[in-house]
Amino acid sequence: MTMRQVQSATLPRLAVFGTGGHGRETAWLAEQTGIQREKIAFVVNANHFAASKINGLPVHTLESGTCDGWPCVVAIGDPL
Repeated sequence: MTMRQVQSATLPRLAVFGTGGHGRETAWLAEQTGIQREKIAFVVNANHFAASKINGLPVHTLESGTCDGWPCVVAIGDPL
């Protein structure tokens, strides 16, 4: 394993629950704090978003289990 592979495997990951404005801003902020784009993913509970990308980041469903064990932030809200 190369040093880059070791670093990549140990860098933090983040699952962002929600793909609206709050979710996109949260993902952007996570990237600004040093989490690599490849380690950030959106998680949704609606199948019509599955296997798509938003702002270049992958979108997974809760049922897929892809982000199981990842730290998660809930980024949903009502602007009113």
